Amino acid sequence: MNSIFQTQVSFYPSGVNGGGEIKKVSLADCLLSSKWRDVVNTIRAEPDEAKQKKMKSQLPCFTPSGLFTGKKACDLVEHSGFISLDLDEKDNRDCADFRELKRLIKECPNVAYCGLSVRGKGYVCLVPIADPKKHRDYFRALCADFAACGLKVDSSGADVSRKRFVSYDPEPYINTAAVPYDYVLPCEDRPEARKMANVFSDVPAMEGQLAECISKWAEKTEKDITGGYNQWFEILCALASTFGEDGRDYAHRISQYGQGYTPEETDAQYDECLEHGGYNYTFATFLYYARKGMGDEEYGRVRAALDFETIISNDKEQ
Repeated sequence: MNSIFQTQVSFYPSGVNGGGEIKKVSLADCLLSSKWRDVVNTIRAEPDEAKQKKMKSQLPCFTPSGLFTGKKACDLVEHSGFISLDLDEKDNRDCADFRELKRLIKECPNVAYCGLSVRGKGYVCLVPIADPKKHRDYFRALCADFAACGLKVDSSGADVSRKRFVSYDPEPYINTAAVPYDYVLPCEDRPEARKMANVFSDVPAMEGQLAECISKWAEKTEKDITGGYNQWFEILCALASTFGEDGRDYAHRISQYGQGYTPEETDAQYDECLEHGGYNYTFATFLYYARKGMGDEEYGRVRAALDFETIISNDKEQ
């Protein structure tokens, strides 16, 4: 396994959305250089959050998980062997020791690096992984492991092409002997989901109508039913296996009220689900989480309304 001092990644001098030539640099050049110290300290000293974000967007960025010829996951040339984890203060307000993360992270043998984010209100951790082909599977498991410690990881790290802005930390945590992470979550047994699969297995025509009704409910109430990353991943897989490309619209309509939603990340995740045929998730998984998020009463009301509309439609056709 290469260390952060040896590993090569892609570097984008003009920022996430800028043009220009993509360069090849080491992870250490991006994580440990003092080149951006003054501009990063200026950003951290800016009291206006909107101005902070604008200044941040003008910084160069890099892809911790590999070398790319472009800006998308499909442009990956070589995986770096690392997964990048973002932990933001706003997502971890209930964690009393969040500001001590660099001191505490040494208890985790898998973390190779931990340093402050650009605005100084979060951390980035780099974890070496045993098999780059399992990037998303490892990410899901890492999210669960950190959650067990009371820490919420930003879901955007699931995207292998996820870019990070350069930052500066005068005292980062570095462990060159970090143990490669090699654990994936076992499949969750959901008897309720199987039961729902039996209920709807003989009425496939209702799948599109149900997805539409649930999407409309989410838009009307502006409520999130996607939960954390693992749940969101399974929902998108279920939509991909059921509707193929036609499920992308449902994916965005359902995801848009989730914390940290971006169209780009949702598209990237849905592409991944499509590529693998939805990882064998079924429409029952989507219904299971929809019912769980809506509550039995609301879900029952939506179903009852759909059943009524179906009866009326059938009467008209006859």
